[in-house]
Amino acid sequence: MELGAKAAIGRAAAALLRPGQTVVIDVGTTAVEVARAVPGDFHGVVATSSLRVAGVLAGRSGIEVLVAGGRVREGDLAVCGAQAVAFFDDLCPDIAFVGSGGVSASGLTDYHLDEAASRRVMISRSARSYALVDHSKIGRTAPYRVCGLEQLSGIITDRQPNTDQREVVDAVAELLVATPSSEL
Repeated sequence: MELGAKAAIGRAAAALLRPGQTVVIDVGTTAVEVARAVPGDFHGVVATSSLRVAGVLAGRSGIEVLVAGGRVREGDLAVCGAQAVAFFDDLCPDIAFVGSGGVSASGLTDYHLDEAASRRVMISRSARSYALVDHSKIGRTAPYRVCGLEQLSGIITDRQPNTDQREVVDAVAELLVATPSSEL
């Protein structure tokens, strides 16, 4: 997916933030775009399992950054494992933004077993949870199930779903479609 689409999804997610919230931002390149789009006047707690997200927000005035412990996976620097799961189980976030490998009739899925376990807890402990899903992942099923779509508050994506994809996303309460700046 192009960077403009990821940035648009990040901006749409960050627009849902309210001052004083406890927020979970998951791992992945789109999650990093959420962190980059956090408004300058936002104050609150951001919990993450991404060293990249933590790096973007570290040192921002008014933001307390909490990072999960565990094993660091190379590439996107995701922290995962039992320590990460326990970390998120101890939180009561207002909102969570989670990544995914795919969204299909079987639910939200991922390619990494440890990250799927962390996401399940992020979603179950959060008052609201949104999957960050570019259009190419709608209708795709990755090997590990995270949750049923009815457990999500919504999906934030970069394009209106086509007819086949629409059947998949109809199971979520809210569908937010972010438009990349170049398409405005």
